Amino acid sequence: MGPMLAAQRPSAPSTQLEEIYLQPGPRNRLVLSLCSDIPSQVNWAFARLAAYSQQLGDRFLLADYPGLDEVLMSYVQRLCAALRGEPRSEWDASNDQDEHVDGRVVDQGIGAPGENGGMGLGMACVHLAVPKRRQVALPLPAHFSPSSVPRDAQTLRHALAAVLVLRNVTLTMQNAARLTAFPGVLQIVAEALQHSMTTQSLVDWNTCADFRVNLLEILESLASRIQLSEWVQSAYTGAGEPEERAVRTEDRVFALLHTLLHTTKDRALLLGSLRCMRAIVSNPANEHVLSETTWSHTPLRLHIIPRCLALLPLTQDPELLESGLDLLYQMIVTGENAILIGALTVAQVSAAVDASSLWQDDADTRPLVDSVVGYLVRNLSLGKTVWERDSVITANTSAPWSAEVPSAARQRRLRERALREKRERLTVEERNQWKTLRPEEKEQLQQMHEPERGIAWMKMLFEQDSLGEVTQMEFWITYRDQFTPMAAHGAAPLQPAANLIRNVSQTFPGAAAMVISPGIGQQPRFIIRGISLRDRSQASFACSWEDCPAPQAPCAEAIKDHLDVHASAAKDGQCRWHNCNANTQDSPDANSLLRQHVRTHMPQPVDDVQLAVPGPPAQGTMDHPGTITFEVERTPSVPSAAPQEGPLPCGVAFLSALVLRFVTRAARNVLKRSGAGCPTHTYGGAQSSSKAPLEGGDMFGCPIPPTMQDANGGLDGVQKAPAVSAAQIAAARDLMNALASREDAMVKVALQNDILCRIISDTLVLIRTPSAEHTM
Repeated sequence: MGPMLAAQRPSAPSTQLEEIYLQPGPRNRLVLSLCSDIPSQVNWAFARLAAYSQQLGDRFLLADYPGLDEVLMSYVQRLCAALRGEPRSEWDASNDQDEHVDGRVVDQGIGAPGENGGMGLGMACVHLAVPKRRQVALPLPAHFSPSSVPRDAQTLRHALAAVLVLRNVTLTMQNAARLTAFPGVLQIVAEALQHSMTTQSLVDWNTCADFRVNLLEILESLASRIQLSEWVQSAYTGAGEPEERAVRTEDRVFALLHTLLHTTKDRALLLGSLRCMRAIVSNPANEHVLSETTWSHTPLRLHIIPRCLALLPLTQDPELLESGLDLLYQMIVTGENAILIGALTVAQVSAAVDASSLWQDDADTRPLVDSVVGYLVRNLSLGKTVWERDSVITANTSAPWSAEVPSAARQRRLRERALREKRERLTVEERNQWKTLRPEEKEQLQQMHEPERGIAWMKMLFEQDSLGEVTQMEFWITYRDQFTPMAAHGAAPLQPAANLIRNVSQTFPGAAAMVISPGIGQQPRFIIRGISLRDRSQASFACSWEDCPAPQAPCAEAIKDHLDVHASAAKDGQCRWHNCNANTQDSPDANSLLRQHVRTHMPQPVDDVQLAVPGPPAQGTMDHPGTITFEVERTPSVPSAAPQEGPLPCGVAFLSALVLRFVTRAARNVLKRSGAGCPTHTYGGAQSSSKAPLEGGDMFGCPIPPTMQDANGGLDGVQKAPAVSAAQIAAARDLMNALASREDAMVKVALQNDILCRIISDTLVLIRTPSAEHTM
């Protein structure tokens, strides 16, 4: 940005006064100021346009301001005309800027807010300054001299400002499309860039270096529509310089970018040339002229791929590395360029940066493929984020042997199902037995008050069951029948039915009273869902004492008396319980000690069992398989537009993975067509094909449909690929060997990086599955 813009550009055009300048139409104040050629008005317009185009780029559309693109281009054209050495009358618009009215000098002012009541002098009227003494004007030099002539410096500043505004507006897609349709825009930008790169120039471009960078960014938005001619292929074939200069503007732009790409030492210019070249290469119409090799695998002088490979070590500059990888990927998908990576030497890559190194006698001819693959695999981990993830192990319950593995959860489900089936088969007598309180339970409840008594009663007779239900009438009648006799003998009175049913949800969380409407003509059902009758049936105690005449006992108190009788009758102190050999004969109080011993054979009531505090769940069992902790990596990514899709990879790691996958596919296809195979790496599990592969039979991993194949094994409407040369076979073999040597590193990244896993897995499959008839 020139010094004029740095001093006058406002911080933010946010006031209402600034907004009125953005009103679209042919009478826009900014456009008219630029067309006036009055220096103060032009300076004012450029200062605001620079701010508007940067801060309001999504609202500032060239289509809304007719003539703005033309007048901006005119300032760049004036500078180009001045640099070409044309007469001053062709480019100096300030010759007649001073006009006199009645001896006064007309001065439009700059229209700054705050002047003349805040409206701006340029918007209100023409201010007539006091008469100035006429001075003898010095003759202007014929050539462009911005360092010595203020008016020439002003022309340069206006061109710098115009390029800055054009750069800002082209960041919007609509503006870029409109600028592309401007007549001769490519020639204007190319000529301005050519003059700025000239060493013998009238301008010190180091003082306004952003001019070239802005031109490259404008060119980037235009480059995708550039179509190259056959001149590019003829000019970069062989070792000598092209004999003729390019005639078409598109070819001259390519030659300029090619020179800049291989010679510049400026990072910003190198970054801009990489992006512009990538946009040109991405045009499918240019594929036929951008081949780096011939069918005999002779490297050409294009040297774009070697230049990109020379940038691979720049891990400290991710932006420059990403631009180089982006251009590299666009180049290897063009023609047979991908195989060139397997044949490049150290000297050829050095020549892409310094052309003189290729012709030295001691040029390094060592292959570079191992280093290139190593750098690409290393890039897969650049910018990654690592964290630990706990994943719960899932038991394989569908396996045929899983039913034989003990499982507490399965046993609990089986018991619950059996109990539910048992409740469904209950008779009225059995159901009444389950709802009958034992004497000790009645004694305990008789001393309690409501609502505590009702809650304790619920816990005795009912249990929580998400699938169970009890009618509200049965629930209330059971309560009433139990406690009405107690209330008649002085116990606490009964609580209302509504209060009793309301307390069910507090006693059993999840249970609730509800009304079920079955349908028209049927009575609604009032139920309590979430509880069931507790199984209170207990097996009668069977005494295992030898020769016991009456082994059955009806209750716990009867069991105790029953065993006391056996202990009193045993005068020898010998316990005759089945498989018990206890003997208390030698004790002083043998009979009392034997009575205490035989009570250990009594069954313990279920309600009296004291459950221990549960510990942590067991690890590695069928019920609790446990968790596994592993590291997860993720390289830079952006959110996907589709909600069901995961994040999309981006950046250096993503582009490196794409390059690896494509060069692997290209090398495998070359070996497949030639029948040479990959001799060093024969993997177990590779299945031989029953017939020879068709020509071009593998396109991006998918077989070609039979309808596309002609009788000769080719493709309908597609010419067969020429036979591969020995140099291509050797390069493809070296490339596959280098990829196979980095297989372990790629496997590790694929296992830990979820967003790069698919691309790297595709690469690993291509390395691992060469056809058996192609191995040696």
